[in-house]
Amino acid sequence: MKSITAVLLSSVIAALIAGCGGAADTEPDTGPVDRQYRLEALMIGYIGQGGEIDGEKNPVLRARQGESVEIVIVNGERMVHDIAFRRHRVRSDTILEHGATTSITFIAETDDTYYCTIPGHLEAGMAGEFRLIEGPSDPAEAGSGPG
Repeated sequence: MKSITAVLLSSVIAALIAGCGGAADTEPDTGPVDRQYRLEALMIGYIGQGGEIDGEKNPVLRARQGESVEIVIVNGERMVHDIAFRRHRVRSDTILEHGATTSITFIAETDDTYYCTIPGHLEAGMAGEFRLIEGPSDPAEAGSGPG
């Protein structure tokens, strides 16, 4: 069993190997953003900021198929974090400093899972669901417009 120091050191080394800020996948040029979410990144999980997800741990994020979605993460501690989506194949830059931000933008195509790629963080609880919204538009849908 690894010590906490070894786990933290391996996380930092993994971030350095990944380029300390280099995105793993190129983000598509999606044009205007239809839906935006803001999450605070903590080792215990992603905490929603604003709107219906405010204060929620690992909130379910939603969008209609074909919408441009932006996810902004804010580092809530001094630890390396990022955010990635499995099926949409996007990953943010890594952030280390408390208060630092990064974002990803993609076109919603399918239900998905978002998570932190830093070793040990997914297992610690940094993961949530992304779901496509079906049916007629509802003004009370989660997420906000750009800006």
